[in-house]
Amino acid sequence: MVKTKHGAVTLAGGPAIISTFDADFPANLTVIPQSGDTVKVEYSTTAGAAQNPTTANWIVSATLGAVTAIARESIPSPVTAIRLTTTAGSGTDAYEFCYS
Repeated sequence: MVKTKHGAVTLAGGPAIISTFDADFPANLTVIPQSGDTVKVEYSTTAGAAQNPTTANWIVSATLGAVTAIARESIPSPVTAIRLTTTAGSGTDAYEFCYS
């Protein structure tokens, strides 16, 4: 069975943190920015990153570093959290994280 986490992030609302502690890998992340928006995608392997994002180490995604159009990445190895931040624009940007 495929499980899905989805949500939204806006520039004024701060980053969206997706906890991946219960995910099986590989998993897929899809980012859907609104027209004119840019979303920065980062990953963390720090234990407890979703609960303590300010103390976690974050790595900018090589594939989805700055997303301006719908994009998907397969995440082959375990990460503890994903952070999405709208860095330009004013829309509400969506994401979907799918795993088994």
